[in-house]
Amino acid sequence: MMKLIIFDFDGTLADTREYVMEVVRELQPKYHYVMPPPQAVHGKHIFSILREDLKLPLWRIPFFVNDVRKRIYVMCRNARLYPGIARALKRVSADCQIGIVSSNDAQVVHAVLKRHHVQCVSFVRGRAPLFGKHRILKLIMRSKRLSPDEVVYVGDEIRDVIAAKKARVRSAAVLWGYNSPASLKKEHPDLVCKLPTDFVSLLTL
Repeated sequence: MMKLIIFDFDGTLADTREYVMEVVRELQPKYHYVMPPPQAVHGKHIFSILREDLKLPLWRIPFFVNDVRKRIYVMCRNARLYPGIARALKRVSADCQIGIVSSNDAQVVHAVLKRHHVQCVSFVRGRAPLFGKHRILKLIMRSKRLSPDEVVYVGDEIRDVIAAKKARVRSAAVLWGYNSPASLKKEHPDLVCKLPTDFVSLLTL
């Protein structure tokens, strides 16, 4: 039985894609990239998108990510949880502690959870590094004195599955977020969630 289930936020619990796309369009004149079609990037790691599709030089990526974040933190307060998420979280929280680790701002996450009357989340760690979530997962385990086999990380992107593996915790991938089902399955997560009701299976990974 799992003792802690940690969820990603954007694309996993909340649908923020329209806001991300709007921000990327807004920044196009500043960074001079050609907008790739959504279907072309759906199966790619975010670093590949930045380098191969947007063709951003390495030195410009931190500035671009910072610009995106500043705008996203404002816009995502209006995001909606995916249908069935609130009920699924409440069900799972009856048997296990729930936390959130997100690249988004913690205040944004709390605002969305409050608007959807979700009160079962024990903690939120916001502004996690885009490529360093595994470090946050390790810190959380250490602070709660949990072993990797007592923790599972749930996300919607390739980088989430990779972060879980680097932290040596179980991984779960949801199929309704930013990356395609095929690309996620190639990373061999421990569990694939087709619907929020599948969260119950996280308890017995």
